[in-house]
Amino acid sequence: MKLDLELLFTYLSQMEEDTGVSRDGVNDYLIDKILFPCMNRETIRLCDIDFNAFDAEDVDDLMEFHKKLKCRAGTVMSLAEKFGAICPVPADFRSFC
Repeated sequence: MKLDLELLFTYLSQMEEDTGVSRDGVNDYLIDKILFPCMNRETIRLCDIDFNAFDAEDVDDLMEFHKKLKCRAGTVMSLAEKFGAICPVPADFRSFC
């Protein structure tokens, strides 16, 4: 399989910019102090958690946010695997800038 970088660039430049998974409605404390450190395999001690900074509904929102992040990460990994499976092919002729 060959990859036409010029065509890929054209398609990507025509796409609307995606800002990623929205944090709207998700408790910032849970994202910044719990979720992201856990995703980075950092240790979080129970005594360091401020349980007054969130409530039970916030945890449900965080779980939905995490699910969306995992889905997005899976999409990116799938694309990276497809690019990684493409064998490089030398150009037919040399081009100069």
